[in-house]
Amino acid sequence: MFTQDKRSVLPVGPRTGRTYPPDLLPRLQALLADLADIEFAYEKNVDALQRSPSDATLKREMLDRLRLHHEKRRALALAELALLEEQVRVFCEIEA
Repeated sequence: MFTQDKRSVLPVGPRTGRTYPPDLLPRLQALLADLADIEFAYEKNVDALQRSPSDATLKREMLDRLRLHHEKRRALALAELALLEEQVRVFCEIEA
């Protein structure tokens, strides 16, 4: 059903589709790819370290450093994802 005023023709009723900003999908894909890369690199480094002949104490210290580095990188990516999510939420509220 449509209603018309002097300015525009607008659909009235439930929306059948939502249009998002054109850069949304590429940004989301890039962030998810970054998260996957972060996880993969961490698992690869942990695996390599665990298989190394290094001293157990040294391994633990290096694993702790790896974990902290991983957590920092992951937190930055998740913060960006949260910002993107907030932008989408605001956009959807404006469009509603």
